[in-house]
Amino acid sequence: MRLYDTVPSLVIVAGVYISLLAALFSIRAFRTEFELVEPEHRNPFDVIPGRSARALGTLAMHVPPLALGGTWIWLLVAGA
Repeated sequence: MRLYDTVPSLVIVAGVYISLLAALFSIRAFRTEFELVEPEHRNPFDVIPGRSARALGTLAMHVPPLALGGTWIWLLVAGA
């Protein structure tokens, strides 16, 4: 496998992952701004059992791009 065969796939995977991270940071910034405006609001995320449950919820965002990118890098390095 030649390098220029894998570059488009790696660029797509990186772009998707970066856009997902940007969405996550935007949501966090929005929640921070909202808490400044409404400090005593009822937070619907308080019903989630804990920080670990929220972290597990982000696996769907992190695993596919990392798995795809890792696979393409492995194919590039292995020369398949």
